[in-house]
Amino acid sequence: ERTHQLCSLYSPQGMRSACNVSGVRVESDPDLVVPDADLTIDQGAIKPWGDKVSSKSGWSTGFRAQVVKHLGINVNKPFHALPKKHRDALLYGTGDRKYKLSWQGKTGQGSFNSSWEGAVPRLKRRFVEAKSERAKKWYGQWLANTDCSTCSGARLRVEAASVRLSSKSIVEVSALTVEEARQY
Repeated sequence: ERTHQLCSLYSPQGMRSACNVSGVRVESDPDLVVPDADLTIDQGAIKPWGDKVSSKSGWSTGFRAQVVKHLGINVNKPFHALPKKHRDALLYGTGDRKYKLSWQGKTGQGSFNSSWEGAVPRLKRRFVEAKSERAKKWYGQWLANTDCSTCSGARLRVEAASVRLSSKSIVEVSALTVEEARQY
């Protein structure tokens, strides 16, 4: 049932909880993660990873190189020239798909299956999980305020944003100036 509370930002029935009614969320910003798409992966296109990704062998860096290889991505091709599915996989992950990743260290070696969450979600997750100010600062450099991905900045639930006044949604009417609203 539609009530006036449904269209109120300050009512639990109307407010968009994902962004706390601000219409803005702090998210990993792909433009900060890949500031220069003319670079290749091995030249440091994905800035938080640094350069020479394919030759790194540390715990998490070595796994990145293995995932890139599993995906068949050319690390010497400019990032912007990679197929969209490869760019998306690197930045946003590959869902539930599992990759066999191997490790070798002083105390042994082994392998395991793991999914790939992608650089952008990983940076956001690591920021949220970080305990030290130093880690928060490092992960925070890849974050920016963006329109809420759930409400697109409208600040209302989908049900409330779908209410129409003649030919315009309540969101469109709310954005009108007083003079435009009077004429409408």
